[in-house]
Amino acid sequence: MEYRPPAIPGLAELWGKSVFHCPFCHGWEVRDQPLAVLANGDRAVAFTDGRRLARNGMLVATTVHQRSRLAERLGVNVAEPTAVARDQVAVDPLCRTNVPGVFAAGDLSARMPQVAAAMAAGSLAAASVVQSLLAEDVGLPVGEWRENVVA
Repeated sequence: MEYRPPAIPGLAELWGKSVFHCPFCHGWEVRDQPLAVLANGDRAVAFTDGRRLARNGMLVATTVHQRSRLAERLGVNVAEPTAVARDQVAVDPLCRTNVPGVFAAGDLSARMPQVAAAMAAGSLAAASVVQSLLAEDVGLPVGEWRENVVA
């Protein structure tokens, strides 16, 4: 998945250095520093009098999108878009997609993409792959693979 921040002049050069999308993933980089939050609508704080406020970093709302068409080419279902992820892969609780033998984990299938959640999902997906292989090889009981997985 790739992050697609808003198209604001100068933002791309600061992305990942002093502009971030998530305080939980990047809080350490900007700890104890004055920050701004870029938002619009009900989520914004606006300065109509032209005042400037010096900040060392900024948090920007962004969305994640798939980088390639691999999931589409494999025929996996895509989950309903959220404010954070637009085309994440739909999985069941064992990280299985609607296509037998295809698993997804991490940002690719997360409703809330975060490093810690991606690690946990990767571990769960790995265990599910092993369970699936053991089911094929030695008949280990495993739940039925549903072809209509939706998230």
